[in-house]
Amino acid sequence: MQLTTIQQTTAFLWAFVMGAGIAVVYTVICSVRIVLPPSPIQLFISDFLFMTAVFIVNTLYAISLTEGRIRLYFVVSEIIGYIIIYALPGRLFIKLLVSAVRWMTGIMKAVNKRIVSICSRIIAHFTKTGRKNIKLEKN
Repeated sequence: MQLTTIQQTTAFLWAFVMGAGIAVVYTVICSVRIVLPPSPIQLFISDFLFMTAVFIVNTLYAISLTEGRIRLYFVVSEIIGYIIIYALPGRLFIKLLVSAVRWMTGIMKAVNKRIVSICSRIIAHFTKTGRKNIKLEKN
């Protein structure tokens, strides 16, 4: 049984939306990896779970809307949706996030250096004063 043109167009557009959704989810995963770098095992597990979820969603979509057949226009539309979202705003977002993380790291290093400097001065002051008081009490 053939799909009508309207059904094919609907399947094409939903595949595009799915590709865009997959790109958004993958961008979020990449953002989390930038902020909290995973171990190699965590990286493998997260990628495996992501690919498994994408496979399940694509399979269910193919069964429900395209009568269980994977059609070329469906795959092409999903790839186009993924590329458009991930390549343009997704990459831009990741670059901005990397810049923000580097900027915040620089600020935190400067603040940390200043706090350590102040604390070391306070400790040095009290240790010198404490030594003087101990010497006075002994005399």
